[in-house]
Amino acid sequence: MSSAGKPAADVVDIEQAKRNAAVARARVQTTVGALKERVSPGNIVAGAKERVREKTDAIGSAAQRRPVAAGTVAGVAGLILFRKPVKRVLKRLFVRSEKSKARKLARQERKAVKRANRDAARAPEAVRTPPDDLIPHASVTNDAAPAKQE
Repeated sequence: MSSAGKPAADVVDIEQAKRNAAVARARVQTTVGALKERVSPGNIVAGAKERVREKTDAIGSAAQRRPVAAGTVAGVAGLILFRKPVKRVLKRLFVRSEKSKARKLARQERKAVKRANRDAARAPEAVRTPPDDLIPHASVTNDAAPAKQE
């Protein structure tokens, strides 16, 4: 027995447990320090910049090898990214509003009237029809004539 009244084996176990705890504590502190280093904002930004730079270099070399494919991909990506503004522009160019449809219809009617007037002016005199007030039967009604009684 030891002087404290405990068996010697227990003291050895306690000392071993203290050493194990100190080693584990040192390991945890090292791990926490490494994690703090990895998650610091400056290191995250630097890592992201490096990955973007690597991807950009890879894309640039691929674009130099196949420029048509790269242009097609860039065009499609641009259309996807800017689909709403492109849609608005195309809609203004190719889709007619109700107001513009009405203007187009009025323009077509004016052209038709001009064409009819031009054609009437070119027609020979015999073919032209006189205005309604010159036609005798158009202004006379049957109500004015007296009725015959038999």
